[in-house]
Order: sequence, then structure tokens, then C-alpha cells
Amino acid sequence: VYVANGSDNTVTVIDGSTNGTTTIAVGSGPSWLAVNRVTNKIYVANANSNTVSIIDGASDTTTSVAVDSDPSWGVVNPVTNQIYIVNYAGGDVTAIDEQQVQAIPLTTSITALSNNQTSSPTPSFTLKAQSTTATVPDGVYFQVDSWQNGWSQASGSDPTFTGKVAALQPGFHILYAYAVDGQEATSTQPGSPLAGAIEAYGFLVTQPLTPQTITFNSIPSQIVGTQITLSASASSGLPVSFSSSTTNICTVSGTTASLIAVGTCTIVASQPGNSTYAPATPVSQSFAVNAKTVSSSAKYIGLDASTQGTWTGKYGGDGYFIANDATKPPAYATLSLTGDTAYTWTASTTDVRALQTSSGSSSRIASTYYSGSSFTINVNLTDGNTHRVALYLLDWDGSARTETISILDAASNTVLDTEKYSSFHNGEYVFWNVSGHVLIQVTKTGGSNAVVSGIFFDAPPMALATYIGLDTTTEGTWTNKYGSKGDIIANDANNPPAWATVSFTGDTAYTWAASTTAARAYDQRELDRREHP
Repeated sequence: VYVANGSDNTVTVIDGSTNGTTTIAVGSGPSWLAVNRVTNKIYVANANSNTVSIIDGASDTTTSVAVDSDPSWGVVNPVTNQIYIVNYAGGDVTAIDEQQVQAIPLTTSITALSNNQTSSPTPSFTLKAQSTTATVPDGVYFQVDSWQNGWSQASGSDPTFTGKVAALQPGFHILYAYAVDGQEATSTQPGSPLAGAIEAYGFLVTQPLTPQTITFNSIPSQIVGTQITLSASASSGLPVSFSSSTTNICTVSGTTASLIAVGTCTIVASQPGNSTYAPATPVSQSFAVNAKTVSSSAKYIGLDASTQGTWTGKYGGDGYFIANDATKPPAYATLSLTGDTAYTWTASTTDVRALQTSSGSSSRIASTYYSGSSFTINVNLTDGNTHRVALYLLDWDGSARTETISILDAASNTVLDTEKYSSFHNGEYVFWNVSGHVLIQVTKTGGSNAVVSGIFFDAPPMALATYIGLDTTTEGTWTNKYGSKGDIIANDANNPPAWATVSFTGDTAYTWAASTTAARAYDQRELDRREHP
């Protein structure tokens, strides 16, 4: 900072970083001054001595130029390096033509810090020197908050150098740097080697951030199709966020992880920090997502001898396997065959007994999986639901084949169901409602071999009602034999089970006798839901 002292004919120089001062003698009655930033020269108009004092900003030495009477103020043109002094009493302007400054072919660029700030009190800077001529940059010098103090030499070599500054207090700072040619140098004083223009870069030193850690405990194995709540904590007390690095196995929304497929799920816990705490190192936890443990079951539904090979729209809505032709496994099932051989009677035919080659296709194929003794179809339904599994049996080239199909629990080999088939020359579907992991064993009992032409999967079946039988001996004494979970008696007790709702339509309740000892009447009650005769 330069201050003209009109009463004692001096200029006071204040160092902006230390507030130290230096006094420079100038002409009589200094009334105005200006700085040429390009040349680092200071011009002082001395109204009483009719002179302009020129101060060299680097060395604080002065020279003097005579002007007309009473120079009162002026202006600097840094583009042309000309100074215009207004001589108030002389009624004119004196133009001082300063020596033109030639462009120096050395430049320095300073790589910016992230967000122009750092929490380190001793940051390092990347300084790149360049030359627009054959001059080779040999070094870069730097200092912080002033260019009037001693310069430090950056480490490295052309063109990239590194400058590490001394300990800085939190706050705003300015880094100054310039490049030099092939000689040693410690300043920009006259006589030094060729030096480039001084570059400046402002940055902020923040308070050092407090480190923090994340506690994220291990997660045990889970079951596919479920959700879990994630929990972790940061030593800072700041909230922890979660993400999945295996989005094909699990996804995350907030603190909830959805387990969408069987495999290994990896969850990452993160805390980005704030103005007080540094970002925490992320912590990952991986765990197994297993298939549902489903008890196997197989309930025989029946036989379809009318659809023949035109299965589209009736079977295979979820997936299918056709011997020696199309396969479209459902997402919820895996299937493999052992002990079989695939065989094609005819690859193309219009015979409706032959299976369509794909859904809606007009092409047909007569083919089969077969064995001279028996073969096994290994079916694993992994979604925990019950599905209809249908087999297409076709005795294409005769009518002598007979076979037995047994369905076993894959884990225990317990037989869940066994059915016998014959006379399927025209083709027939046999189907079960199946859940879990089962083995379907197809065994020859007559003819040349056991055969299955196609396997078809469909959605879980609708609710079913199976007739069990008739009881004509218990009569009205139902206690301990029926209704252990609930009962609804016409015009009397109404105790439905918690898991069921019951409603009637089209009926009228009637009582023949409200009280009777007849064994035909319900226990202590005689009633009937049917209409009055």
C-alpha cells in the first residue's frame, strides 16, 4: 500500500502481509500517486517541485521527471505504458512515455485445488512451466501472501514442478509463482536471470477436519424375496447412507434392502462428512441370499386327452421344454434330465398329435425323451409357490407303451405320488400341482420304452376343492370329530375360524326343533339350512 505524505515529502510503503512500513523520499508536496501493475512502477506527482517521482516497486529506488507547473493528478495507461500528468497551474498535460515492456516467453500455470480449498495447513501445489520460444524453463519459484519476501524453489523438472508451502493459518491465502530459465535465481531483482510473469492463485485453508469411522456389523444369510432393514453408525453421529454394489442381487432404498435374486449381496455404508468431519472410509458387508426352503409337494390333477399337440394357450404359459426342439425355462424353475435320450420321429408334420414347435407356431415336431428302462426329470421350483407341471405323453409309432410316473421329494426320495398310463397313442397331458424340489421318474412298464415328449409350466393354480367322502355314522354328535377350528350352525352358533370368512346366497335358515334329544340333530341343536319342505 502506497501513501503520499504531502507535509513531509515522502511516500510510505505498507507491507500488506506484515503491516511493516518503509519510507521513500520524493519531491516537494506529493499530492497524487498511481501504480502501473504491468511495470511495477509507482508515479508520484509533486505539486510544489513540479516533478514526478518514479518509484521502482521491486527495489524502492526513485528517479525524477520534470513536468509543468503544479502537477496535481494524473492517470496511467497500462496498455501503452504511458502516464498522463495534469499540470493545474500550467494548464496542460505532460505525457511520460515509459519504456515498453517486452513479453517474457516464460509462463507458469497453477493447478487449482478441489473447490479452491484445503484442510491441510501445508498444501502442495502442481506448478507447470511453459515457454513460447526456445527458452527452456529450468525452475519455478513460489511464495505465499507476498511477492516481496524470499522465494522458495519448487521441486521437479521441466515442465512439472511441485511447491509445498509452510504451515498456514486457516483463512484465505494467495500463492505467487514464476518460471525462470537456465540460471539459478532467488528473486526478481535487476540482474537476475530471465524470469516469467508472476502468476497468482487464491485459495482457502479450512480448519482441519475431524476424522470419523463407520460401524457396520456383518449381516447373516438371508432369503430371496424378502427385505431387511440396514443399520450402521458413524462416530461423528452423522447419518450413514447405504448403496448396493450388486444390484442384480439386491437393491437399496433408504435403509431398506430388497433381496431380488439368489447370490451374494454387497451393501456399502458411507458418510460423506461435512464442514467439521472428514469423509469416512466406506464399509462393505457381503452376505448370501439363499433360495426359499420349500417343502416339496405334488398333487395329481388329472389327464387331458383332447388338446393333443396344440398346446398354445392351454399349457406352457410360464415355460416349456420340447424334446429336440424349443426350450423356454421359466424364471422360477430349473430342469435337467438324466438317463434319457432325445429322439425325433419326424421333424415336420401336420399330424395334430405332434407338438407345436413354439407358442402359436403352425410347425409341429414328433419327438421324445425316452429310455428303455427309466429316466428322471429333476425339477426345482425356487420361488416358494405351487405351479402346474404338465407332461405330454405320446406313443407316436404304436399303442403298446405303458409307463409309471412317480414324483419324489428330491431331498428325501419320499414318493409324493405315483400314476400309471397306457393307450396314449393320440397324445395326452398329465399334470400335477407341484412345489419345491422334486424328481419325476418315468419308468417303462410295457412296450419298447418310456417316453415324455414335452414338459410345460404354468402359473400357480386357482383355489381347489377336493371331495373327500361321506360320513353317515356320526349323525349330529359332531363334537371332537368336526369343527375343531370353528363352526357355523343354521339359526344357532356362529364361530368361524380366524383364517376364513363364510357367506351364503340364495338360502333361508329354518328350524324344525329348537331343542331335541334326537341323535340326528346337531349336538344339543336341531336345524337345517335347506328351504322348508
